Parts: sequence; C-alpha cells; structure tokens
Amino acid sequence: MFKKYLSYIALRSFLIPWSFFPYSWTRNLSQVLGLLAYICLPTFRKQSLNHLALASDLQLTSDQLKIIAKESFQNLALTCLNYERLFQRRSTPKIVCTNPDQATSLYRNRQGMIFFCGHLFNWEALFLDGTTRMEGIAFGKPLKNPYLSQWITSIREQRGGKMIVPKGGIFRAVRALKQGKFVGIVGDQGMPGSGYSSLFLGRPAWTSPTPAFLSYETGAPLIFASTRPTKQGYEITYSDPIWPNQKTPIDQEVPRLMCILLNLLQQEILRQPGNWLWMHNRWKQQTPSKIYKRFRHDAIGIILSERSDLLTILTTLKHLYPYELLFVYLPLSYRSHPLPMEVKEVHYYQTTQDLLQPNYRFKLLLNFTHDTKLTHHFKRYSTIEALDEPTMRHLALHQNPHLHFAKTPIELVLYSCLTRSGQHAS
Repeated sequence: MFKKYLSYIALRSFLIPWSFFPYSWTRNLSQVLGLLAYICLPTFRKQSLNHLALASDLQLTSDQLKIIAKESFQNLALTCLNYERLFQRRSTPKIVCTNPDQATSLYRNRQGMIFFCGHLFNWEALFLDGTTRMEGIAFGKPLKNPYLSQWITSIREQRGGKMIVPKGGIFRAVRALKQGKFVGIVGDQGMPGSGYSSLFLGRPAWTSPTPAFLSYETGAPLIFASTRPTKQGYEITYSDPIWPNQKTPIDQEVPRLMCILLNLLQQEILRQPGNWLWMHNRWKQQTPSKIYKRFRHDAIGIILSERSDLLTILTTLKHLYPYELLFVYLPLSYRSHPLPMEVKEVHYYQTTQDLLQPNYRFKLLLNFTHDTKLTHHFKRYSTIEALDEPTMRHLALHQNPHLHFAKTPIELVLYSCLTRSGQHAS
C-alpha cells in the first residue's frame, strides 16, 4: 500500500507544475510524452498495433498503423496531463457542447436518459460537461491504486455528479432514471462474460448490454456522446435520442439498441481513429477463469513443422481458444491435408525463411519448429508472448510436476502449460 501511495504522490508532483502553464504547453508536452510511452511500453504498443492491424474496417498499411498508434498514445498522455488542471480548475481546457438543447429539454421535463460513449479523446470531459447542466450518475470501476482512484473520482464529481461502481449499480441507475436524472456509461470495454457479442470494426467483440437493458426497462432514451479535440480543449456532440420500443420482446430490442449505439461509436472511430484508446483490449474473448493471463490473447499464431502432430495440436488449441483468431502456418507438404476445424487464416511455407516478413496479426506465437529466429522476428512486431515446444514442456512440468514427458502427448502438455487447471478437458 505504501508503494501505491508513493506512486500517487510521484504522479501528482509531476502534474502539479504543469497545471500552471498555458494549455498549449500541455498539448506540446503530451506529444513528447506520448511518443516516449509508445517507445518505452512495448506491451501496450504491440497491443495497439495488433488491434489496428486486425480492425478490418480500417484497412491500414504498416506505416498508417504506427502513425495512428502514436496519436492514440499522445491523446492518452494529454488526457492524463489534464487531470491536475481539472482538479485545480486552473487554466482548464475549454469544454463546449455543440448541441445540448435536446438533452436539456428532456431533463427539464424530468425525463431520465442514458449517455453512452467510448474512450474517445478525453472521455472525462463528457461527465464534467453534462453535470454542469443536469443531475446524473456514471458507472466507473475503481482503479487498483486507491489513492489515485479517490483523486480521480473527486475530479469527476466536482460539478455535482456521482460515480457508482458496476457491482450492484443497475438498481441505482434504474432509480436515477426514474427520478429524471441521467446515467453515463463508457461502453467500449471488452466484456467476455457479458453474454452479448457483435462485430466491432470487423472483429467479434463482447460488450455489456447494460445501456440497452436500462433503456428497455425504464423507457429512457439513449444518447451517444462523442468528444473531439480543439485547439483550446474539447468539443462534445450528442446524437439524437434513441428511444426503445418496449412492445418488442427484450431479446430482440436490446440487440437492436446496442447495434445502433455501437455503429455510432464505430463511425466516430473511423472518422478519427487516432482519438480512440487502441491499447486497451477491446477484443478479449475469455474470462480469467480458464487461461493464464500471460497466454490469454485474442489473436494467436501457430507455426507447425512437418514433424508436428497437426490434428492433435490444432484440435487442442481450438478447444482452448474457441473464439480467438487463429493464424496457422504449415509446410507446403500439408497443403492437401484438410484442417480439423475452421481457423482465421492458413498460410503455407516452403522454408521458415519465408515467414520472416512484417506481421502485426497476432500477440501470442506458438512455434512448433526448431527455428528460434522466428521468435525473435515476430517479437519485433506485435507478438507479446512467444513459446516454442521445449518452453511449453518446461512450463507444463512447472505447473504439473507429475508429468512424465517421455510419454506425455502434446495435448496434455498444452493443457498443463496454458490453462489454470492443467487438466485435460472433459
């Protein structure tokens, strides 16, 4: 806990002096800090590049991936630098809503409403601006550092709004809507336990249907809110109210409402992709209950050799990663062999040298060849974790010391290495 307190003090000590300088200075500093973060935080850099590469709706070149990823880091740096300005209310960024009239009119008529947004530019400005005109609450998950969490919550609540935690928050949100208040939800996080999945920027993604559920249950309209940068601060825009049809069955109306909201969010991201937070894992496919966090990635490269047991390896990995994107690389001799299941892409190579090309398409590499150069090569791009077969066996032995590797099939090695239970699936 003391380390967390020191981290909080160190961050505030860095931010406080900058709150005295003009806002333009902060913008210039964010450009430098964003580039430094892009260089010095390889895991987040690789996640950003991988997400951009696999967002098929964008169709980006390798150079465009890097430009947008850097812009995303710089925008995040600007958001972080502005927390102290917002806290001190000193030389704060100018926040302007271009079309608040419809929302204000609804509020005056005591009509509750649900604001839905994503991590676009400075998302904190939305709640601060909204609570200058209306009474409302917003969902917010506490940070792991309690001192930092309490400080940021105080910033968010400084204009009269209240933050609520997701656990048990549905009941408070329903009550607020019935009282004519607004509810704010940042709804672009990956939620594999939510039970609702749809295409997002061309890839399947899990999303919480809470906004649509609240709208259906209370009759409150949904409003999509976006934030865009200006020279002096932020510009906020609201969509027209999206009203639920409570005569339609809930299992049809909730997906319809979510589709509208997510389409509006996607359109805003496509308009200016550098404004979105690409480093957060929007497309994670599993909860922490099955796969170790180290190996819980949504895009996986699998390189097999001629000696590999293709059927066992691919069948096992498909069972472990049923929703993830699997990219399979096979020797040419396997071209006539049908795969045991569907995968995202299949590529054939004559020699492993053929694979040494720029590739941002997966975060986890499982290398079943003897070529160690492949590991070093792919880690230069978006690969965060790379395992070869000896490493897998070593990890499996560490997790399950009773394994006898001379007789152990690769299937059991994979289960013991990658999963929490280390047991064969039933």
